[in-house]
Amino acid sequence: MKVLLAFDKFKGSMTAMEACECAQAVIREMQPDWASETIPLSDGGDGFAEILTKAGNGTLFSLEVPGPCLDPVHAHWGIVRIENLPFSVRMRLNLPKEGKLAVIEMAQSSGLVLVPEPKRNPWHTNTYGTGIVIREAAKEGIDAILIGIGGSATNDLGLGALHALGLRFFDANDKEILSYGNPDTWHIINRIDATAMLKLPPIHVAYDTRTTLLGENGATRVFAVNKGLSPDAVPHMDAVLGEMSENLCSVFNKPLSLREEDGSGAAGGFGLGLHIAYGVHALSGMELIEDWLDLRKKIKNADFLVTGEGIFDESSLSGKVVGQLIQLAYQKACPILVFAGKVRLNDAAKKKHEIFTWQITSDTMPLEQALKETPSLLKTKITDVLSHFFSEAYTQQRFRLHRRIRWTKRILRYMPRKATVDNYPGLKWCGKYIRKFSFLWSFRVSEASRAFYAGWILTWVPLYGLQITAGTVLAFLLRANYPILIGLQLISNPLTVVPMWYLDYEVANTLLQHTAFYDPSYHGAIGSFMKEVFQLGSGKQTFTQFWENIRPFGSFLKYAITCFFLGGAIIGTVCAFISDMLYRFVAFRLSRISKLSKNPLLSRFHFDKNKDK
Repeated sequence: MKVLLAFDKFKGSMTAMEACECAQAVIREMQPDWASETIPLSDGGDGFAEILTKAGNGTLFSLEVPGPCLDPVHAHWGIVRIENLPFSVRMRLNLPKEGKLAVIEMAQSSGLVLVPEPKRNPWHTNTYGTGIVIREAAKEGIDAILIGIGGSATNDLGLGALHALGLRFFDANDKEILSYGNPDTWHIINRIDATAMLKLPPIHVAYDTRTTLLGENGATRVFAVNKGLSPDAVPHMDAVLGEMSENLCSVFNKPLSLREEDGSGAAGGFGLGLHIAYGVHALSGMELIEDWLDLRKKIKNADFLVTGEGIFDESSLSGKVVGQLIQLAYQKACPILVFAGKVRLNDAAKKKHEIFTWQITSDTMPLEQALKETPSLLKTKITDVLSHFFSEAYTQQRFRLHRRIRWTKRILRYMPRKATVDNYPGLKWCGKYIRKFSFLWSFRVSEASRAFYAGWILTWVPLYGLQITAGTVLAFLLRANYPILIGLQLISNPLTVVPMWYLDYEVANTLLQHTAFYDPSYHGAIGSFMKEVFQLGSGKQTFTQFWENIRPFGSFLKYAITCFFLGGAIIGTVCAFISDMLYRFVAFRLSRISKLSKNPLLSRFHFDKNKDK
């Protein structure tokens, strides 16, 4: 039995790594013959640097820097050899084949957990310490920098970090201000000087939220109150943030539209500030983690997934790292067990994603006690669940049935489905630029319509072997169903090119013979023409000989070519429609079968709802 243990942090009580180790200890004690693998999760926040550095066989460093309130803190950051990273990560970050990548976690030096609750106030916190970490990392001869910007205590637009990297502020008397980027000092800044900014290698920022900088869904209105800002001060801080971002864009000659991009409001605009100054590459932290830790493959090979976090609610399924992990497990038909400090997810959402959840604390337990006892509560709940789950009723016969169903599903994954071109960075890049200059992609068409166009093209490829090649290329570039394209050519060209073109001609000729295009002298000419085509295709005559032989056909050639185009389009469209309908019917039936046997591992398990509270 293979168990995948992938927890996010239990905020204020356990890190993601501690939660994984806690669950693994229970598994090893209860089922020592099981294979368990731990994958601590972080999409840019707490634990980001340690998790990614260890997964990449890198080296961790510790550095004393000023914290969000300028109190000294010890920040960890890592260096990973680029050649040790998965190919998909190197492509996603556009890294060289060899070199060093610095992995920096903003929460280590500017995190909310570093500020005592009474002192939390984004007017008085800054990212100066994170800037020092970046500066020190750059001295190590690195080729690129990766920064996780979740879990911050700041709302300073990254000015503190930029100040540590050489940005200077001056007042109305042209005297330099040592503000460290605190927003409460912005009103006295009259001039910003960027001439002394350090040169840095390419910077990549992993964010954990898609909020923009300003407005109702901006950094201040969504997150600043959680960082200690008074609700009454939200409009004022949002306005101040907008004014400073405008000034910063003016200094570096960057467009104001950067403020409206997804993720520009992450970490109080930290990523946006770096982007304005250095032109960073921003990406989703979860997408990076998925590639870095090879989550898809590990979920595919696991018999079930155990995950959890502090509070599990609707927001967990709306972009958080645990929710995206659950989506992956759901796609791979992997049973999902969730343990959380508080479970606030409704039954409909649980049923939709086929999640089994357990709350490890009672609703009446005081928060301070729950935070202190989280490790023991998690161990107890996992022990209770697994003891009941794998009781004597769970026989070897049922386990073998479960394995058979799993293997059947793995085979069915290769049945008709949309080509996953985005999983292959090279093909994705190629397809992007080919689509940009091709008339085919000017149509905003559905999957079936793409198959129609592909069928029309395939009926005109003159050799069967070339059709197979063309079908493969089109399947990737069109992102259509490859089996549909194969079906098109098998139906429209069952033997060779001659009967295919002849059929195209006859279909169109039947429609056109009562129109002005048709000439009675054309009757029977198609047979002689196709004979010449066969001679060419079989290698019995050269193309020059073929061209000389078809010259006498004269105007019939124009008529025949029109028929080939029209007939090919009609046959291709009909075959595509039939294939697509068959595909949808089969897919629907398979999805029904899949739902009936989705969680065979859990089918004998029944739990008392009262115990889960």
